[in-house]
Amino acid sequence: MDILSAKKMVLSKDSRWIVFIIVLTMLAFVVNYYSYFYDITDSASNLFLLPIIIAAFYYRKKGFIFSLVIISLFLTMLSIIDPDPYLVINTGDNAIIMVGVAGIVTLVSLALGRSENKYRLLFETSPSPLITILPGGNVSEVNRKFTEMFGYTADEIAGEEFKNLSFIPDECKDVASGLTSSFKENSEEEFINIVSKNGVLHFCKAFSASLYSDDGKNEGFIVSLTDITENITAQRKIETSLREKETLLKEVHHRVKNNLQIIVAMISLQIRRTDDYDTVRILRDFRNRVYTMARVHENLYQSESLSAINVKNFLRTLGRDVIVQYTLPDRNIGLVVDVEGDPEMDLDMIIPLALITNELMTNSLKYAFSEGETGDINLSFSEENNEYFVYRYSDNGTINRDLIFNQEKSGLGMKIITSLVDQLNGDFDITPDYKEIIIKFPNKIYYSNSQPQG
Repeated sequence: MDILSAKKMVLSKDSRWIVFIIVLTMLAFVVNYYSYFYDITDSASNLFLLPIIIAAFYYRKKGFIFSLVIISLFLTMLSIIDPDPYLVINTGDNAIIMVGVAGIVTLVSLALGRSENKYRLLFETSPSPLITILPGGNVSEVNRKFTEMFGYTADEIAGEEFKNLSFIPDECKDVASGLTSSFKENSEEEFINIVSKNGVLHFCKAFSASLYSDDGKNEGFIVSLTDITENITAQRKIETSLREKETLLKEVHHRVKNNLQIIVAMISLQIRRTDDYDTVRILRDFRNRVYTMARVHENLYQSESLSAINVKNFLRTLGRDVIVQYTLPDRNIGLVVDVEGDPEMDLDMIIPLALITNELMTNSLKYAFSEGETGDINLSFSEENNEYFVYRYSDNGTINRDLIFNQEKSGLGMKIITSLVDQLNGDFDITPDYKEIIIKFPNKIYYSNSQPQG
């Protein structure tokens, strides 16, 4: 609604009330003039209350002044018709009552006006688009922000059913209906799309609340909209960028795994061409270390997160692969994996853990089990107060225990294990009977999350 049309509407409304008040006032004067001849002036004077109340209510201060003028003219008319002081004084009592009524009505009207002005100020200056809706679901009015954002004025949509407005897409009709379907203090957050007058699609959050009169009767709804188009656009860009980065990261892990697999294949070819037993043993150990790292990257590009690997699944898969590589036909070695909870590790932690597992299992399969022996390798993994990981390794083999755990007699394998534990900032202990090795290292994810944000 533009300013010119608003002024025309106000002038038209004022003109009707002014004519009505003038007609009532003239009627009151005529009745009071003739009532004088029938001696019913006291009762007839009450007719002036009608134009006085209406004028005071709708025109407030000006209406009060108008009321004083009417009363003065009435008393003047009486004094001209009959100068009897008693009549004027007696009628003056009614005049005082009229002035009091006019004053009270004026004060009430002023209070209502202040309340209306506050509501109108909040409604029109709200930073959010607002729509008021009648109990039947038809639009009553919209605020300035709604018109600025979407281009529609109150004149264009007033009286239209809210849920059937043309600028609300079909897929959002149910949401629009739900916003005004029941009387409630506040609605839950809803999402609705609105097409502006220039054809731009806006994504909005919508809230609705019921409006009540003083006696608790529902007078409709007010719907508040928040334009989140920029947020949705930015979110979609971030999601697209994230998908692209995930694809790129998968490709990186996949290529690293493929390159490591090529190295494994080349080492395997060299093993087949070598007759020296010690050289074959060294090459095979080296091949399995490379293969272990390849398995890490394979698990990473197959995982959903791309940045972390499930420890339980990885240890189970890696353990089976190592057993297949080293177990002789006359031995039956099993694998027992006991992981507490469902922990995950990133690349920096899982590669050292994988290589440690490979070295320990390789040593066990080489030296711990005698010919024809059946046994188990046990891998246990747990968390300690979410701050540390505890990794326990053991087997129930019967021979050469010191070759596996005794650091003074160990070779390259134990040196690698020591280096990898240092890389994890951890430490390890060996039980006195050399049957179990315990590795404890900090949970890097816990400590990174607990650091104060700068």
